[in-house]
Amino acid sequence: MNVKEAVQRARTIFSDLFADDLINDIGLEEVTFDDQAKIWRITIGFYRDSDMGKLGIALGGPKNADVKRYYRTLEIDDLSGELVSVKIRQVAA
Repeated sequence: MNVKEAVQRARTIFSDLFADDLINDIGLEEVTFDDQAKIWRITIGFYRDSDMGKLGIALGGPKNADVKRYYRTLEIDDLSGELVSVKIRQVAA
């Protein structure tokens, strides 16, 4: 698959896995391809509604710099398109 297909697949899987969580402002952060393992590593960032409070949600997203952005890296098999893993992506402070 090409990079656009891999990203779309990761977004679909992410949306399915986190459908019950209250999250918003989902965005693509990083994409890498491991040529030896034939694995796409796609990092998606998002905010949790519970961290923003009602006003932040009503305004359409976080306006406070203290609101934490979360990151998950999904590993997608290049040949099958199947999810291999989901990992928490830590960002240096």
